[in-house]
Amino acid sequence: MPLALQEFLTQMSFLALCAFVNKLGLEASSGYGVACKIVNFAMLVPSALMQPMASFVSQNVGAGKHHRARKSMFTGMV
Repeated sequence: MPLALQEFLTQMSFLALCAFVNKLGLEASSGYGVACKIVNFAMLVPSALMQPMASFVSQNVGAGKHHRARKSMFTGMV
């Protein structure tokens, strides 16, 4: 649930930003489109790491291994 909420809020902020930039004209919209593609490509690796890390931490919390969950969370943040 926290991961879904984070993803929802991120996508809504991108949508609001896109709506704002589209009002600025064709050049700004084109530049924003290119920037979005670059950002999406750059975020592939962190996103791919974030989702399995969230599952791993939550499974350890559910199993009562809080020390292991905390250690894996900090390792993922590094």
